[in-house]
Amino acid sequence: MTRVIKTTVAMQKGGSGKSTLSRHGSVIMPRTALLDLDPQGTTLRWLERRQQNGDFVPSAIRTTFTRAKEALEIVDSAHAEIDHLIIDTPPEHDDQRTIRFAVQAADFVVLPCKPTPDDLEVLHETLKLVREYGKPYGIVLTMVRQNSRSLKSAKELVARMCAEFGNGELCPHTIGNRTDFVESVFFAKAVTEFAPTSVAAAEIRAVWDWIFERSVAAAKEKDGAVEHG
Repeated sequence: MTRVIKTTVAMQKGGSGKSTLSRHGSVIMPRTALLDLDPQGTTLRWLERRQQNGDFVPSAIRTTFTRAKEALEIVDSAHAEIDHLIIDTPPEHDDQRTIRFAVQAADFVVLPCKPTPDDLEVLHETLKLVREYGKPYGIVLTMVRQNSRSLKSAKELVARMCAEFGNGELCPHTIGNRTDFVESVFFAKAVTEFAPTSVAAAEIRAVWDWIFERSVAAAKEKDGAVEHG
C-alpha cells in the first residue's frame, strides 16, 4: 500500500496485555513502528533497555494526547520506510480522550482481554467505544490456561459480544500464561528472541500474523470505501 497501516491496541483496563502485544508486534512484523500514547511509558522504557543492550530497536514515538495528531502526521510522511504502525494506548482511567483518538485513527483495533469476569465486563464497555467509530476489530484472549473452563466460557461470551456489536471477531489464536513472556521482558527481549522455539513464541507469532492480515484487509476496505464514496 502507499500509506501506513494503523493498528490500535486498546482495552479500558490495565493488565490486559496491551504493551506485551504491542512490543512483540514491533519486533516480529517488518517495517513496523510504535506510537506509545500510554503516559506510563512502559513500552518506551523497554525499547530504551533494548538500545542499551545493543538489540534491534523498532522506530518508536512517545507522545501525549495534545501532540498525537502531529505524531501521526510524522509517521504518515515516512510511509516509504514504514508499512505498519502499532498504537499502544493507556487504560481508561488515564485519559479516555487518548483512547478515542487512537481508535479513530486506526484501520483495525485489537482488544487483548484476560478470560476473567472483570476483564470481560470491561471488554464489553470498550467495544461500545469501538462501535462508535465503526472500526473493525479483533479480540485476543491473553494469559489463558489452555483447556480450562474459564477459557471455554470466555470464548463463548466473546462470541456473543461479537454477534452483538458486529464488525469484529475473536482471534483463533490465544496467548498463554507462560513464564517465557515474563522472563523475556526482564531481558528487554521479545519472547521470539528469548525463546524462539518455545510455545509462547509460536503463539505470539500466530497472533500477529492474524492481526496483520486483518489490518491489511481493513485498510484496503477503508481505502476502497473512500475511493468509491
